[in-house]
This record gives sequence, C-alpha cells and structure tokens, in this order.
Amino acid sequence: MKYVIALKHFQTNSHGDHMLNLAYHYGILYQEQHGDMLFFFREELADKRTARFFGDLLCAIFQTQYADRTYAYPTQFEPRFQISIYDVLFAFLSYVRGLTDAKHYKEVLRREFAKEKTEVEDTLPILYLLKDNTYSVTPLDACTYGYETKMVMAKWKLHGKTQARQGVRNKQRRAVYRNFSWENLYDCCPLYWDFTEGRIENTQDIYFLARGMCGAEKGKQKFLEIMHSEKNAEQHYQNINWKEILTAIIKDNLPVPSCENCDYCDRCSHSENMLSTAKPTRREVCILKKERYVDLETAHRDLQNAFQTAMASAENKLYLIKGQTALGKTSTYLNYMKDSVRPVVIAVPTHELKQQIFYDANLHGIEAICATPDIATYGISEDVTEEMQDFYDIGAGAYALRFLAETLQHMGKDNPDYAKISRFLKDCKSSARFQGHIITTHAKLLHLPKEVFQTHDVILDEDIFRTIFRTESVSMQALKKMTGSRYLPDSVKSRLNGICLKRGYHQMDEFAVELEEKQLRKIRHFGVNLYGLLCAKYIHADRERVTFLIEEPLPDCKMVMLSATVCRELYQKVYPNRAIDFHECPKAEYKGHIFQYTDSSYSRYAFQNNYDKIRLLKELCRDTTVITFKDIEKEFITHYHFGNVEGINALKGKDLSVVGLPNLDEVVYGLYAMRAGASLAKVHMYPQRITYQNKSFFLNTYKNETLRMVQTWLLSSQLEQAVGRARLLRENCRVFVYAGFPVEQAKYIDRLCVQKTE
Repeated sequence: MKYVIALKHFQTNSHGDHMLNLAYHYGILYQEQHGDMLFFFREELADKRTARFFGDLLCAIFQTQYADRTYAYPTQFEPRFQISIYDVLFAFLSYVRGLTDAKHYKEVLRREFAKEKTEVEDTLPILYLLKDNTYSVTPLDACTYGYETKMVMAKWKLHGKTQARQGVRNKQRRAVYRNFSWENLYDCCPLYWDFTEGRIENTQDIYFLARGMCGAEKGKQKFLEIMHSEKNAEQHYQNINWKEILTAIIKDNLPVPSCENCDYCDRCSHSENMLSTAKPTRREVCILKKERYVDLETAHRDLQNAFQTAMASAENKLYLIKGQTALGKTSTYLNYMKDSVRPVVIAVPTHELKQQIFYDANLHGIEAICATPDIATYGISEDVTEEMQDFYDIGAGAYALRFLAETLQHMGKDNPDYAKISRFLKDCKSSARFQGHIITTHAKLLHLPKEVFQTHDVILDEDIFRTIFRTESVSMQALKKMTGSRYLPDSVKSRLNGICLKRGYHQMDEFAVELEEKQLRKIRHFGVNLYGLLCAKYIHADRERVTFLIEEPLPDCKMVMLSATVCRELYQKVYPNRAIDFHECPKAEYKGHIFQYTDSSYSRYAFQNNYDKIRLLKELCRDTTVITFKDIEKEFITHYHFGNVEGINALKGKDLSVVGLPNLDEVVYGLYAMRAGASLAKVHMYPQRITYQNKSFFLNTYKNETLRMVQTWLLSSQLEQAVGRARLLRENCRVFVYAGFPVEQAKYIDRLCVQKTE
C-alpha cells in the first residue's frame, strides 16, 4: 500500500527554513499540514517495517522525529509532491558521507543499517521487489529481484539435506555489451533520451538507467559524462555520489534491469532490457510493439460476429477468419449448424478430428449429419488396401475406387472382404449424396462431387493450404528407370526425359496425361506419383532427385475458413483472381504460460549426432508430454510430432514441451514461393535479424521477401499449432518451447536452464 511519513517541523533560524533547504538540496519535497512535514511515497510498500525504515532515514536527514499525530493515505490527503524510496536512500548516503571521513563512512552506514536489522550488500540495504510490485526490506520467499538482487532467501537442498533459509547467490550476471552504440540507444529508448536532454526529475529513473548503462562497455564513463553535462547541471540528483554508486553496480555484478519495470515501459517498443533493445544479441527476441489484449469473452464474441457475417453473405468469396486456438471455433460452427437453413460441409485436417467433430455434433443434438468413411476402419485385408494404395501412390486416386469396385465384382460373396468392401463403397456413395450436414477431411473435400458445393455451404476448420499444395520427390535413378518402361507412351517418356535434363527451379508447360487403365495396372508398382510429376507446373531438379509441387483445385464456391494460423498474404498471392475477405479476431491473454528457450536454433541439424543435447532435453522434458520431430520422437517416448497434432484435443490442459524448429527442405520453400509468384534463380539462406509479427530475432532465412514469407508462415503455423494443443487460452498449464523462432505470448529465455521456470 501507499504510505505517508509525518515528521515534526522545526524552524532553526530567522533567515529561512533550514528543512526546506535540505529538502531542495536532496530533492526530497514534502508538504506541510498542521505544522508537520508529510512525505508521500511514490512506490507501494509491502509492510509497516519497510515504511518505518525509510521514515528513520528521513528523521536522520532532517534531524527531527516523528510527528505526534498519524495520517492515512490516500483517503485524507491529495499529495502535491511524491518522493521515491530511492531519493531517501541516496540522500541518506550523501548525508552520512558529508558528516564522516570519506574513508570510514561505509563503516558508519553498515552500523546504522545494522541498527535497523536490515541486510546490507556493500553499502546498500537489500531491497526486495515482491510479485505484487510492492517493496520490502524483509526477506521473503515469494519475491522477485529488487535493485541489488544479489542475495535471495530460499530453502536450498544440499546433499539430500534441507538447510533452512540459506542465502543463495543469484547466478545471473550483468551482461556486458561491447562496441555498444549510444546513438542507437538514443533513438530507441525514451528514458535515455530524456536523460541526455536533462528532462528526468525522478531519482529512481536515474538509478534504473545507471544500472542499465553499466551493462555496456564504457557505460560508467558515458553516464557520468551525461550527468555532468550542462543540461543536467540544475538537477537535484547532482548531489548524489554517482561515481561510487556506479562502481558498486559494476563490482557487485547487478543485472541489467528489465524494461517491464521501467516507468517508460508503455511509451516505447522494447526488448527484454534497454541494452538488448539497442543491440540485441544473436539469440535475443526483441518485442517491438507490446500486444494489447482483450478479455476472452470479447474475443469470442468477435469471432462469432465475423462467422455469422460470413455465413450470411451470398458472395462467392474465400472468407478467412483468424482466431486463437481454443477461442471457440468448433462450438461456433456447431451452434450454427443447429438452425442453419442450408446444410454445411465441415472439413477438418484428419480422420481423428473428423470423428471427434462428428461425436461433438451428436452431443449438440444435430441429427441430420454424416461423416465420410475412412477405409482404415472397415477391416479390409492388407492385400486389397495395399493394392489400392498403389494407385494413390502413382497419383491415380480417381481410379482407386473403380479398382475396388472391379475387385468386388470378381470376388466371391463368401470372401470375408466382400461385405466390408460393399459397405465401404455404399457409405462412400451415400455420404456424397447426403442432403444433411457432412463432416469430412480436407483431402476428401477436394474430391467431393461438384453437386455437393451447389447444395451445401463449406466451412474449413483449420488452414487447408498444405492439403491443396504439397510436395513430393522422386530419385533421379527411379526417374531414368521409368523412361525405359515399355508400358509408358512416347509422349510421357519424352516428358520424363526432359525433366531428367533439367537442373534448378523450373516452371513447366502444361501436359495432359493420357494413360489407359491397363497401363495403370502395369506401372502402379513404380511407387512414384507419376501423375503428379507429369502435371506439375513447378519442379526443382538436381543430380540426386526431382521435387515437384502438386496442386489440387480448390472448389469454386463460397468457403469460410476458421484457423489460428492462416496467412492472408499467401492466399492473395496464390489466388490473385479470387475474392478474399480476411478478418483477424482481437487476441486474449493466455491463462497458461509459455517459456521459450532461444539459446539455440534447435533445428534438425543442431540435433544431428548431438546426443548430449538430446540427453539434456530428455531430462528437462521428463515431466511433460513432448511434441518434436518424427525421426526423434522415440527418444522422448512420445507419438506426437510436427504435422500430426493439428486440431487434436487429447493434450488439453497438459504441460507440454515443444522441441525443435520444424524447418522444411529449402526446395519446399522455393516451390511454394514460385507458386506465390516469386521468380527464383540461385537463392540461399543466411543468418540475419528479421522482423515478424512485431518481434525482432535471428533466423537463417532468405533475402527474397516471398521466400521469407513462406518460410516464416510455415514455421510459425507448425509451432503455434503444437503449442495450441495445450489450450492455454482456457487452461492454466505450461508449455516449454525449445526453438529459435518465437511463438506468441512466450517468456523468451536466451540461456538454457537446468531447472525449469516455475
């Protein structure tokens, strides 16, 4: 709470008020009330003992004593002046120094503070900034660091025995920034700018700045140079022995204070501290603009309004609605389906999520609804399903169902597969003709009959982009082998031979694939998406392999997409002739917490043969569910990896660890960028500091803007989808992210800690 100290007021001579002179000398202003001096503290103090401590210092400075009457604050008085506890502390140091031999005044200070039973570090009392932003001189467990921050009172386990309340040194040391640019700090830090212009009145702000500047090379000299400049000549804090205070800051390795504790915090775009804002280190994430959050109900209401507006529209547009994970997208469209005039098709990323939505729809009382069938659930023998899969593998998916129907015709009714295949084909036919609501997958949506889009509205749950556009590869050896096949027509062989001769990125001419069913049966053992390769418009070839982009046509109808990761710019580039309406819902603050370690990129390359790093991360992640790369998921005893967690609810409310930066092969970025209109020649990644979503950070990325847009979107979407599985917006759990690419609302930590943040 706020405190007021009341001291007796004494007139010492007829020529003026000696106490008023002292007040101006030390910059400690008071206000008179009934003959008493009232000192109003700017900071909130945690307890009466702390208020009494600073009151005793004021009594010593003004050579007086406490007033007889008591005062309440802030109800009875509206203060004209407020003082900082730092003003009192530094004034007391200056007062003692003025009365004592310079060689012995520190000894006097220690003795005086000892009388107050206050712990001291060097010449300064230890001051604690508590979690509720109040100050205390009483050691507490639940405290964050105050201005000295060297000692923390805590329980500490040593050799299996618990020692009670032992002082533990803080391992965080002052970061030294070399070759620091003060011009950059002047441009980006309004606190430093005001200091250089002599516009700061608050001693606390000056001390905050001193601690920050001492973290840079020659910061002490720069501070004293500005302090003794003409612009600061008339300021009251000139009476403080700053040279000695700066020496103590450096000697005691006081950490550079966080910008969050600065009075100027809301007036600038800043990083973790003033020095990293002006000169961020390689692994520091700088927040350039502080996000403004709304309450969860406001964000949810905005989502519902945007969805209702899109569904009510009769225009043939692609409506992109971007809203946070767990904001309520599923419940929004399920509630709409109860009373909708037209039936809807709901398309989700996976079969698992399709079944979950179907189950939830039944719980909502939606009766006229069906789900498209998944052949894996019918128990058909592997011989049949593998043969059918061969047709999908060569890109002849349109023939796969015909093959299954032909297989059924030649199969005896006593065969165990007969009834299963019959039921599967019947369900496929009935779901495509169903007049009620249909739940399907993204992949199946793209192959539904055109008639469905004339009778149904389409709602896309999550981004469908990576289903529409996907990349596949074929080895150059396999490609050359196919060119010698006697089952392929000459036109196809000629096309394949032409591809074999190419190197680098190429845009191909259109090619009509004409293969008979007999030929398909002969070439299905190739295991190569021949249709996709022959029809691909964008390819990349090197000596080892050919990678190509497969594009599925997006239905020409109104579609409403609800996603946490959709990228408007990307859709505008790949569909320049399509009307796109984009709406981003305001963000609500997470109920849970994210701690992100950016000390390494955590790329696949960083993990390659680095068993020590994997061993350390396994130890750090032992009490959480891990989402990581597919090829190392067994190391973490998990079955969750990037690419298979989108939309799932099984991890709701659980503590998670997201391990790895899910960078894709550079060729994938290149092919996506070509489809988005980029003209590529030789392009290479190189480490550079970039700005993305109001954050500045280092990334191995491209100079080409379209390539960079594709890469950052793919990285961001995969990481955010993984983090979103915990449903942090509504669940009070924790997610630990180990990746060099920042995720939303994380606390960024550029040093890997053995003990996790609580």
